[in-house]
Amino acid sequence: MKYDEAFNKNDPGALFTENAVLVTPQGTIYGRKCIEKYSADNYLRWHSHNLIHTVDRLIAVGNDVHAIGKWRCAFQDIDGRSKHADGHYSWALAREGDTWKIREYDGYDESVGD
Repeated sequence: MKYDEAFNKNDPGALFTENAVLVTPQGTIYGRKCIEKYSADNYLRWHSHNLIHTVDRLIAVGNDVHAIGKWRCAFQDIDGRSKHADGHYSWALAREGDTWKIREYDGYDESVGD
């Protein structure tokens, strides 16, 4: 929920670890600063909003937690038309102080439509 809230406030990078990895269909992005730039260039400029992740499965692995589930969001295309996208994701979450941060995010689009 905190990731969705941060994304919808245009600040998704805040919940990634410093050495996080973001796997996208366009390639792999390394480090929180690069993930913040990638998000600004690729998601936020399309006016993405109403991002929602649902968790289908949680798995504890050592000190990490892996979350697997589905996501969906709304956005405006280059012509200002409302669209939606959805897909699946896999997260590796690491504990940092009193919060969990994303160490690795692998997500992909399943469908994009009106």
